Amino acid sequence: MRDYNRTRKSILGKILLIPMLIAILFAVAIISDAITLDQVLTAGSASGVMCASMALIGNIGRVSDKFTAGKQIIARVILITLDQIDESVPFPTPNTAREVGTIPLKKGEFMHSFQAIDDSLEDKSSGSKGDITTEVTNEFTFILGGHRGQIHQFLEDHAGDRFIIIYQMTDRSYWVLGNDLKPMLLKSFERLNGKDSRSATVTFGNTSFEQPYKYVGAIVTVPPVELAADATSIAFSAAQQYTTGDNAGATTIATFSGLSASDIGRTVEICGGGGAYPTQIAETDGIILRGGETWIGNAGSSIVFQVLDANTLVEVSRVQTA
Repeated sequence: MRDYNRTRKSILGKILLIPMLIAILFAVAIISDAITLDQVLTAGSASGVMCASMALIGNIGRVSDKFTAGKQIIARVILITLDQIDESVPFPTPNTAREVGTIPLKKGEFMHSFQAIDDSLEDKSSGSKGDITTEVTNEFTFILGGHRGQIHQFLEDHAGDRFIIIYQMTDRSYWVLGNDLKPMLLKSFERLNGKDSRSATVTFGNTSFEQPYKYVGAIVTVPPVELAADATSIAFSAAQQYTTGDNAGATTIATFSGLSASDIGRTVEICGGGGAYPTQIAETDGIILRGGETWIGNAGSSIVFQVLDANTLVEVSRVQTA
């Protein structure tokens, strides 16, 4: 009987030793920051899958105040609507370093930047466990200053629209929110023009599990084509924007060239260059204006046309400043 008890205790001791050895292996691997699935557990176990994903994350250590300080987003925000994205080109997928490459834009499109009020930008995300799954909410907010026609036009035309957002940190790195399948929606805005403020607060959001990725692609900015002073015709090219010149006398654009059947559906934007004699665009046989109202190219004014055919432009929208 004593031999039996000794044998049983010996077997139990060996059995209990196995989890202790596994625990020691885990501890050693964590300390050396070298834990892998093959070193500790077999590939088929559920716990092994969890360890593998955590191994990709690694240890998260402490950082100094340099990395925890707020107000580190530069006031320049780049907004790209889904309509600007070239769907014929695959949207970039993040690499293992959580980096995203250049976002493909349609021909003639480029990225537009919005200058926000300093320290008004806020990028935040929250998640809470429900009965079945975790509910995630991502939100990006900033404030545009002033009582301006451009802001009003943006709010009118893009409320509820879908965007890819790129913003820059003070360390000059860029970060991107949203993608072609789960964009950031312009969910709400608040415009003020009163005793306390003249501004517009815009809030974007989505419910994606994806958090910000580092943007390592190109910031595609194409300067507008500058028209010659006193030009009465526009020679269109691949550029999307054109700026009127500083004229010596009254100038009206009545004709254009450079368009073909391949440009049908494309939009072009004319921006006012101002000056003592700002360029005007009047309605003609080939230029159709809303209500037939002449556009005046004062500084800050702009007008967008859609190409109906190689010989016809139709006004889509305008900003008319005094």
